[in-house]
Amino acid sequence: MYYKLVKIGAHKGGDIHCNISSTDRCIFVEPVKEIYEVLQTNLNRDYPNNNFVLLNKAVSDYNGKLKLYVPDIPLYNKEVEPWYIERELVNWVDQLTSVYENHVRDHILKVPVIQREVECVTLDYLIDIHQVSAIETLVTDTEGNDHRVLRGLSKVYPDNIVFENKHIEGTNKQLGNTYKSTIKRFKQMGYRVDREDSEDTYLKRHCI
Repeated sequence: MYYKLVKIGAHKGGDIHCNISSTDRCIFVEPVKEIYEVLQTNLNRDYPNNNFVLLNKAVSDYNGKLKLYVPDIPLYNKEVEPWYIERELVNWVDQLTSVYENHVRDHILKVPVIQREVECVTLDYLIDIHQVSAIETLVTDTEGNDHRVLRGLSKVYPDNIVFENKHIEGTNKQLGNTYKSTIKRFKQMGYRVDREDSEDTYLKRHCI
């Protein structure tokens, strides 16, 4: 089956990098249970009677369990905004769940972090389970685990791939060998870098 969008690290449903409608087949994956529940609410509100698959899992380059480090704070919304302001926290702190234990601290934020073990699958596993034959756009936003997420992809080549490059070498570190090897692999798979900014890299498949 054809899927318009597969979003890994879907958070609350924003910033999906393409236009979708309720009739489109899409997969949204979010590992943090509390955020996943907000994601469900937001997508069902914004896309009533949608044709989406929502999964409360992590994605990496293996099937099993994955340790994540989760900011132990209320999820940002208008009701808790004063709580954030009082502690001088930016509204994106609840997006910093990562495989890196010190990811929050390395953002120079004094926020408690808890460790969680979550179910983890590969992109190829999702492709098999959901009978995915084609993907228009794959988006990954996993605060540093994107290269491993992409290593788990070999069965379907999306037309477009958008992945967060900012933390691929570690929190806010300069792009290096991990990034270069990721780009090299996708060039060998028929992709070119369409554009790149300080947050994300956009790949487009030009060779079928």
